[in-house]
Amino acid sequence: MALLYDCIFRECGSLHVPFQEYLKGIVSHALRSMGRSGSSVSVSFELEPIILSSKTATSLGLIAHEVFWEIIGRLPQREGDWRLRVCLMKDSSSLIVKLEDNFPS
Repeated sequence: MALLYDCIFRECGSLHVPFQEYLKGIVSHALRSMGRSGSSVSVSFELEPIILSSKTATSLGLIAHEVFWEIIGRLPQREGDWRLRVCLMKDSSSLIVKLEDNFPS
């Protein structure tokens, strides 16, 4: 939630949120929180610029955080060539978040 408030009040200066930046922050924060940032996992982003209301961004951000937390929790502690790809796109009236990884199931 702190990432959203930073985005809204410090960086964005409005109640409209560039969701691609918020999503990128959620992933980066989850990796750091679990001690997996840096060389242990390679993250690539393909994010379309999408502006959402703060209310919608909050709801989607909470869901995204839970999903990323679960995905990153599957990472083994051993070093490896771990990759996570995060895509965000808009398709007519829908938002699509696509995740691809090579983590063990």
